[in-house]
Amino acid sequence: MGTENISYWANIIVMILGYQAFSQNISDLFHVGNRFSVFAGKKYFDDMARDTHKRVFSIKGLPALLSKYNFKIENFVGAGFAPLPCFMSRLDKIHSRFIVVKARKQ
Repeated sequence: MGTENISYWANIIVMILGYQAFSQNISDLFHVGNRFSVFAGKKYFDDMARDTHKRVFSIKGLPALLSKYNFKIENFVGAGFAPLPCFMSRLDKIHSRFIVVKARKQ
């Protein structure tokens, strides 16, 4: 399972400044709340609103939720660290752009 990471370093910076995280959508019609987003103020394309993130996880929160539903976490990694090289996500998975979790139902 993979998802965007609310603890992504860029999300933390914009939230410190008082904006919504890049990974978080608060409207079903418009990109609002983060003036730094390339989509700021624009309307979602057609059915895109239906596919927006309703929940955004951290690298500690997602495994905790999965364990409540009797999944055993086998591995988890971070992926992406833009604009820095991707290998940075192996060094600091907590602040990577994406979280990837391998879990098995017990």
